[in-house]
Amino acid sequence: MTSKTLKAELIEDSEPYLITELCQMVGVHADVIVKMVEVGILDADGQQPSEWRFSVHSCLRLKK
Repeated sequence: MTSKTLKAELIEDSEPYLITELCQMVGVHADVIVKMVEVGILDADGQQPSEWRFSVHSCLRLKK
């Protein structure tokens, strides 16, 4: 019998992330995130990048 290991990550609906926090979590520059919001790949709440807030779902999408 072979043994398989599953990798899981616990995700909770936490406070929304700032763009700087999102950059640190996934290791990308803010310009990448700005472009992804502009083209509709990511959703952000707020009027401009310094005000944007991202959900945990946006973080997961960016990681993919």
